[in-house]
Amino acid sequence: MDEKPEGKEVEEALAEEQTELEVEPEAECEPEPEAEPEAEPEAAGESEPEAEDASEPEAGEEAALETDEGSDPETTPEPGEPVDEPGAEEGMEPAEVASLPEEPGEPIYEFYAPAARHLEEMLRDEIRDLGVHDVRPLKTGVSFFGTLRDAYRVLLWSRLASRVQLILGYIDAADSDELYHSIRAIPWEEHFDLDATFAVEARGMNPNLRNTQFTALRVKDAVCDRFREHCGERPNVSKQPDIRIDISIHGSRASVALDLAGEALNHRSQGGSAMRFGSSARESLAAGALAALKWEGLAHRGCVLIDPMCGSGALVIEAAMIACDMAPNILRSRWGFDRWKKHDVEAWGELLDEADERAEKGRAKAPAIIAIDPNIETLEFARKA
Repeated sequence: MDEKPEGKEVEEALAEEQTELEVEPEAECEPEPEAEPEAEPEAAGESEPEAEDASEPEAGEEAALETDEGSDPETTPEPGEPVDEPGAEEGMEPAEVASLPEEPGEPIYEFYAPAARHLEEMLRDEIRDLGVHDVRPLKTGVSFFGTLRDAYRVLLWSRLASRVQLILGYIDAADSDELYHSIRAIPWEEHFDLDATFAVEARGMNPNLRNTQFTALRVKDAVCDRFREHCGERPNVSKQPDIRIDISIHGSRASVALDLAGEALNHRSQGGSAMRFGSSARESLAAGALAALKWEGLAHRGCVLIDPMCGSGALVIEAAMIACDMAPNILRSRWGFDRWKKHDVEAWGELLDEADERAEKGRAKAPAIIAIDPNIETLEFARKA
């Protein structure tokens, strides 16, 4: 892979065609001799027993393995389109190897936050404003390194991300059997219990894995067989799972992630207006328009926002939440990390308390927001939301 130029800015013309990676300029120094190349690590799970035959989905499982359920058109690649996500390059190290020094008692993880197309740069800036510094924009989202507390803050406060995924690692997945062995080698029993339900979402293809539903089925089989081997039983799959596993194929490799959000973040609990009234204005797109407008700064100066065709109110609701310093996902009651065994309950509780305090102070200085629409029903729904 060609070395990318250093500097804080990457040419805008390449933003949608290649991964942008901002590199801090380094001090000049004498070149060091090249290190001897390390031996190629063996493929994960080579010592595991031969793969079992892929089974048909059990009753109620087929719908849970649908690869596009709940996904967003803006973030779902077209068939045959390469998936541009962290780890797409060959030979990347496991996700547990972090690029940042660890704080005492707080391990550093890699995360991926997908977003609607053309919002990647805004999402990068938004996540940096939340205190996360190691962020790089990709074609349909951003990758960042940080602690669980950092990821929780993005989940709670991001208005542009559709999900936040914890990268568990990168595996060999040249074909069905290699994928099965690699997935089975992951200690899933350390991530969730037998009584938790799960689902698998698969994306991307290679010459030997051309059907994402079959890929998801092989991943499901490997997870269940891992539990049978170590726990004596297998967990169940569900259309509304406690744990969501994401598998993204990149050539002969794949990234494996846990979806910490659960339901997409752009389905706000307090609104849902776009879905209820068939509006095309998703909350994340409304937030993107307001970010481009720099509405937060205008609201702090007391400017009034007028929407003469508010429809179901996605724009004015987002504007009101920004003006009141209200976390966009503070009212959500169910998360993808609720049944994850490594969830930090204390850190999450502290962030919720902080968000409640900020919202209470923000309501006292919110500016006027005027919504107008000829449809009385949608206008009334927007007012209540």
